[in-house]
Amino acid sequence: MGTGTGGLCLGVDIGGTKTRVGLVDADHRVLDVREAPTPARDGPRAVLEVVAGLGRALGGRRADAAACGVGTAGVVDPDAGTVVASTDAIAGWAGVPLVQQLGALLGLPVRVDNDVNAFALGEAAGGAARGQAHVMAVTVGTGVGGAFVLHGRLWRGAHHNAGEIGHLPVPGFGDRRCTCGARGHLESVSAGPAMAARYRRLAGDAVGFAEVARRAEAGDGPAAEVVEEGGGVLGQLLAGLVNAVDPEVVVAGGGVADPAGRYWAAAERHFHRHLLPAVAGVPLLPARLGNDAVVVGAAELARPSLPGPPP
Repeated sequence: MGTGTGGLCLGVDIGGTKTRVGLVDADHRVLDVREAPTPARDGPRAVLEVVAGLGRALGGRRADAAACGVGTAGVVDPDAGTVVASTDAIAGWAGVPLVQQLGALLGLPVRVDNDVNAFALGEAAGGAARGQAHVMAVTVGTGVGGAFVLHGRLWRGAHHNAGEIGHLPVPGFGDRRCTCGARGHLESVSAGPAMAARYRRLAGDAVGFAEVARRAEAGDGPAAEVVEEGGGVLGQLLAGLVNAVDPEVVVAGGGVADPAGRYWAAAERHFHRHLLPAVAGVPLLPARLGNDAVVVGAAELARPSLPGPPP
């Protein structure tokens, strides 16, 4: 697609429902972005062809992009360029040689990583944690994901699994079944579907989390209880991680983590309550880049592949 050297990269965010491809410059600005539904049931080749089509549809200076980065759900081995393990959100996704296949479609060097890792890189490069070397990131939506940037680099762990904070056990919640099959994990208390299910048990009304959050703001007792419980447990566990890992900042994003709502207020309250004195000044900040965070972070993944000296 291009051989430019001006610091332009493609950033790709592959989700179970939608795929976004953006052109990102050396200052972490998204110059243009295109989006399409992810053909998740049609297999990996169909998904990668959508990515390639969106890349071709980008206007302006797309031909100057010299590398591509991808953030995708699942456990990713960035060295092998494959998704090691994945849910069934995208059929047949695990084991696909994404770097090899997408590189052939785009004609560019490609790098791939987990989407929450890309989110963390994006917010560290051009978002709420810009300029910070030690960052903990969390996303809360249908699940709870996390990532760590230490010394300005992603910390992936020994098995590419670092950041799976949604599966930290929460004492006292052993009756809550997690999506992984275990019980009492953070995701079973603090994720959107888990809180909607809890509200249904308490109030007998089957509504989605967005409606539960709206009712909580309006003073509905069971809704407020569910939302504040979920936010409070998240804040408490984030504080424990800060005490252990000692980042400079924690950045939270995702559809559930609305900084104007009861969930965020409860998370922030419990977060500050449990911090040790040495890290009492570590802030819990809302993400700034919105839907572009993974695109920006994915472009950051690609930067080491750019020709010539780093921009």
